[in-house]
Amino acid sequence: MKPIVEAQIYDRGTAGVLEDGLYAELPIVGVYDGVSAPFNDQHPPFLFDGLTGGQMAGEIIRKTFIRSKETDIEKILLEANRKIGQIQSSAGLLISDSSCIGGATFIFAQIEDEKIRIVQGGDCMAFWIKRSGEVEITHNTFRPFEMELRNKIAELMKETNNRKEMWRRFYPFLCQKRKENTNVWGRCAVLNGQPEVLKCWQKYELSANDVSALVLFTDGFAPASEGENEQLLAQKLAALYNEGRLMEILFWARGIEGKGANTSHETFSEATAVAVRFMDNPKKNREVA
Repeated sequence: MKPIVEAQIYDRGTAGVLEDGLYAELPIVGVYDGVSAPFNDQHPPFLFDGLTGGQMAGEIIRKTFIRSKETDIEKILLEANRKIGQIQSSAGLLISDSSCIGGATFIFAQIEDEKIRIVQGGDCMAFWIKRSGEVEITHNTFRPFEMELRNKIAELMKETNNRKEMWRRFYPFLCQKRKENTNVWGRCAVLNGQPEVLKCWQKYELSANDVSALVLFTDGFAPASEGENEQLLAQKLAALYNEGRLMEILFWARGIEGKGANTSHETFSEATAVAVRFMDNPKKNREVA
């Protein structure tokens, strides 16, 4: 089957700091979501030549994929991870302390003639539609941690009704949770320079001949509130995609986000996605015939 990048989408939402990104140069496609060290008005973000930690990590990931001569996505991701760690160490940051360094969650697919290899870290996800009509989705190990954070934010927003004050109170809680969950097996794999990420990311292998469409996306593209039952989420996303492609999914997500804006850290989050469609290869078909 011949893969084509059918669509790409980026929507900044109401995010003040833009940290999403994508790479789509076949045979490799992927998205990433920068994760800066916790900050607020009393603890300003650590900057790298004007970039937040999440922006810096995203830039390194993008440039590493563009410049790499390697064809194995795991090796490219490890190289990006090494560079992210090197920059942060050079800036005097302690790489072993997840609460003070930046990084990025991610999902990348390497599309080969017979198989598709997927490597996932954190809350970036993918779903795919099989030629049989069956839909499958990657597992979000980050979700329990994410819901814990979201519930804490909602609690603080109800108490303060002020986002600036919420961030002040949320800061120590977030620092502690980052330490407990980042690059811990079964929780949240992040490209932040820590070598443990290799043991924490998830891998999938699909038969390229079985897949008709593959969509990779950051967390803002699918509402966290809808992710408790991942199979139902996959079916919903596939139905929306078949109806109106990526924009239809984004409209749905924005509608749900807007209803919970008063208890969220922002009204609309960044949302990034890339879709690959697998087309029958006419030349191959003629050769078979």
